[in-house]
Amino acid sequence: MAWDPKPREVRIYKVERISAVTVLEERFSPPLGFSVREHLAGAWGIWSSAEPVEVELLFKHGAVRRAKETIWHPSQRAETLPDGRLRVTFGVGSILEIRHWVLGWGGDCEVVRPVELRSDIQAEIRAMSRTYDMDGATESARLALAKIPKPVEMVQDRRARREKTLVRERVSS
Repeated sequence: MAWDPKPREVRIYKVERISAVTVLEERFSPPLGFSVREHLAGAWGIWSSAEPVEVELLFKHGAVRRAKETIWHPSQRAETLPDGRLRVTFGVGSILEIRHWVLGWGGDCEVVRPVELRSDIQAEIRAMSRTYDMDGATESARLALAKIPKPVEMVQDRRARREKTLVRERVSS
């Protein structure tokens, strides 16, 4: 965590991504009244925001017990619905951090809101569907092409048939 002079705010930096360091004589003093705990209060991990994003998730019946076992965020609220699903809501600093966590639940977790997170998850599912060829079109085409002999194989096959025919003709004559 450090002061970023360009946007004039405290920022979180991933140490592994720092490629060069220059030690300056200038010293940093946190802004008056700044609290790391308060700064990270709405964060899912480390990303924070002055305006938390309200997230609402629905967990399918088979995942309810696991989802109830852990409190992931201080603002978390859980409600068991009449149909057995679990509604979980919380305010987070950034939907980017929660995205992979939601995807980790697979089909057991549905994003209700915010719309941006739901759309992002849908886009990722479409991309995964293409990666894993869920419609089968690519696999069907690959299998069909595999059955078509290559030109070299066709020529070799013709030569082999011609040779067999010549051998049969010699034997019969």
